[in-house]
Amino acid sequence: YRMKPNLRGAGIHVIHRLFYGWEVLNAKGGGGTIYLSGHAKKTFAVKDGRLKAREKKLELYIHGKDGKIQSRDSYGKESKKKDKR
Repeated sequence: YRMKPNLRGAGIHVIHRLFYGWEVLNAKGGGGTIYLSGHAKKTFAVKDGRLKAREKKLELYIHGKDGKIQSRDSYGKESKKKDKR
C-alpha cells in the first residue's frame, strides 16, 4: 500500500513515483503542480530540489516512498531572519 504524497504546501517537492523514480515538482498554493525534473536516485533529486528551492526562495519538502514528508527546509525570506538569531 502506497500513500499519495501530500502536495498541499506551496514549494518544491521531491516525491517518489512507482516505475519512474524520483521527481522534483513545484507545487502551487492553489493545488496545481509543475514537473521540474526526474531522477533515478533520491540523492540527485534532493540536490536538484534544494538548488531549485534556493533559486526560487521556496520551501523544500522531501517525501519518502510512502508519500509522507520526511524533512522540510525553508529557503524563503523568513529563513534569513531565523539564521540571524
